Amino acid sequence: MNWYLLSEKLTRYHKNSVELLKPYTDGCKTVLDIGCGGGGFSLEFAEKGFEVTAIDKSSLVVESLNERAQKRKLENLEVLNVSFEEYDFKKCYDVVFLSYMMGMVNEFNIDGILKHVSKHLILVLPLTTTKSDFAVDELYRELGIDIKNLEQLNYLSFIDILDRRNINYEIEMTGAEFGQPFSTCHEAVDFIYHYFNLPKEYKRKVAHWLNRKLLRINDLYYLPNNKKSVMIII
Repeated sequence: MNWYLLSEKLTRYHKNSVELLKPYTDGCKTVLDIGCGGGGFSLEFAEKGFEVTAIDKSSLVVESLNERAQKRKLENLEVLNVSFEEYDFKKCYDVVFLSYMMGMVNEFNIDGILKHVSKHLILVLPLTTTKSDFAVDELYRELGIDIKNLEQLNYLSFIDILDRRNINYEIEMTGAEFGQPFSTCHEAVDFIYHYFNLPKEYKRKVAHWLNRKLLRINDLYYLPNNKKSVMIII
């Protein structure tokens, strides 16, 4: 969680994305952020004056986001420790928002979700079918590891559902530098091993790869990450 909070301070990813959505969210008042995670989008929507309900099944995430909302004195952000499957939709929201919750909305439940949407269902999904965060796909190739381990659903799989059901939608591309700062090179190695499933015997090779990738910025090491996503607006 601390890694995410550090990287969020340096990125414009959430701000850029919410600004791109302005033509769709003008006139909207309420937002439900499903699977809010670290809360970057929830906070950005709340800062812009929306009444935001953020839900996540992780108690750690909820506790952290509540603390951040209190520090910013955001009384218009409610954070609930509940999973999407258990959430009781008691009202409609102008915007129901999901970011990188691949497979969460599918052809079996989309009609039920849309019943609780007054204006727009918005999904932020990966651009590619192979994870490439922090150039990890390049690392896998260098280590000789099959990149099939990095396969993921991307926006096209969801568009296929919408097309088959004749549901109208619009697409916006979004992105920004969303890298990760570290105090030491060893911390960078720990980060890679925490987020990507790599065999322990590659640790020295991973360290060598990171030595080539890390940038020295002031007193920190920085691993670049040009994050690109697709926003689907229904």
